Amino acid sequence: MELTKENVALLAALGVFVGTVISNVMTYLIHYSKQKNEWVKENKKKKIEKAEELYRNLVLWKKSVFQTHSDWVLLVGGNLSIEQTLDKTIERNLNTPEFCKISELSSILAGIYFPDVALQIKKAQKELKPANDIYFSIMNGSRPKNINEAIATILDAGGEFDKSVDKILEGLSCEISEMMSK
Repeated sequence: MELTKENVALLAALGVFVGTVISNVMTYLIHYSKQKNEWVKENKKKKIEKAEELYRNLVLWKKSVFQTHSDWVLLVGGNLSIEQTLDKTIERNLNTPEFCKISELSSILAGIYFPDVALQIKKAQKELKPANDIYFSIMNGSRPKNINEAIATILDAGGEFDKSVDKILEGLSCEISEMMSK
């Protein structure tokens, strides 16, 4: 290849073209890296927010179950009527609207952001079944034969639910701490 003005101009243009391509690729990679880092940060921030929201919901759910079971114990013991129990539930839901759908909200939130926690929540809900069975049998007109046993069953179910939720809360707080430290 002969070194003419045209060839020198062609080589110079090729050099500028290659330099421009390299520069553009580097700019793209830097931009992509920044964008990815921002997305990771935003995703982490959102997950921390949702974990904190789930934590609050679970604590509120525990409180709701405790208050509900306290009413059921009074119902089984004959200290409250069915109507009074329902009135207290309605009043509690009006005073604390979060109580209305707290179990559903917690399950949905966990299912979307923390699938492993969602399974633990389902297990915790199963702990409530014996107490629910007693309450719904009373609602259907069947009084328990042994009042003390029924009260103990309600209290035990609530206690087991509390233990299960406490384990979930402990795991969730560890997960939140881990996410915040990274």
